[in-house]
This record gives sequence, structure tokens and C-alpha cells, in this order.
Amino acid sequence: MMYILAAGAQLVRLVRPTIRSTNDTHAFTEHPRLVALWALLLIGVIPAVLALLVHTHAVLRSAPDGLKLTARLRRIARTTYSITPTAWDYIAFKRGECFVRIRLSDGEYVGGWADERAFAGGYPEQRDIFVASQWALDSRGRFLHKIEGTLGFYVAVTDSVLVEWLDSPPAQAEEISDPSETRENK
Repeated sequence: MMYILAAGAQLVRLVRPTIRSTNDTHAFTEHPRLVALWALLLIGVIPAVLALLVHTHAVLRSAPDGLKLTARLRRIARTTYSITPTAWDYIAFKRGECFVRIRLSDGEYVGGWADERAFAGGYPEQRDIFVASQWALDSRGRFLHKIEGTLGFYVAVTDSVLVEWLDSPPAQAEEISDPSETRENK
């Protein structure tokens, strides 16, 4: 509707056949560059400019009071939008070579060393995590030692499950310099 209001006469001239002797032709074949220019304008340029105006308005309106003009203009070029659907999908796939501690919905803890064999699943499926190197944890979630003979553990991560990624296990396991070592191997 807006296109008809803005450029109705030009659009009608492009579509309406022109009569030359006995041949009926359209402006599409007579003026392909003009038609392409109008198509680019109507399909690409105008929607892009409108999107930029709406984005600019939203960014400037949400900017804190007292922010300098240059800082406001920098905000227009920057966006916090991410194609990653959830925070879990963003961080779970980036983490590796660290300890993982998981508090289950019943308050019990499980954990281990997440290396290249670990896997986290996410959107569009339910969140879950597999850790191949399992460690024993006490009732307060403190790492005790690596569990020998286990091939790993799997946890479906629901809203009532807490997952923590740690650089190293808390103080009680600091004497283990290599996560693949256990207390028995020292």
C-alpha cells in the first residue's frame, strides 16, 4: 500500500502495456534497467532504510540519560543480537578442558573433567551433557578423586539442574596437577 502511495504512477507505467502498431509489449522488456532499479529500490533499499530507522530509534530511546552523542552513535552500529538460541547453546559448546560440577534436582552432585570426549546437546533438542571422565564428589559438591573404570556420565539438564564449569577443582583436589591423574597414581 505504501509503495502505491509513494510511486503509484511510475509502477503503473511499468506494468501497463504500451501499444506500438500490432505488437503489445511491456515496460519490463522495453526498460529492463528501469524495472531492475525499481525492484531494487522497493525490495531492498526502502526496507533496509526503514529497518535502520526503527533500529536507530530503539537504540537511542533505550540509551541511558547523559550518554554522549558519540557513545549513542556507537550503540547504533553495535547489536547484542545473537543467532544462538539460548545461553546454554552459546556457552556449553564453547567449554572444554575444564571441570564440570552438576547439582541434580534432588540435591546430589555429579562431576568430572570435560575434555574433547565431552559433549553438550542443545536446541532444538532438550539440553543435556555427557562427561567421559567422572569424579567422585561429596554431598557438598567438593571434588574428591577420579572414579576409575567409569566410561562417563550423562545428565539431562532440566530447569532444576545447576551446571558449573570450573577452571580447576576446588581446594581439596588442588594437589592433583594433571586432571587425568588420580590420587592412587601419585
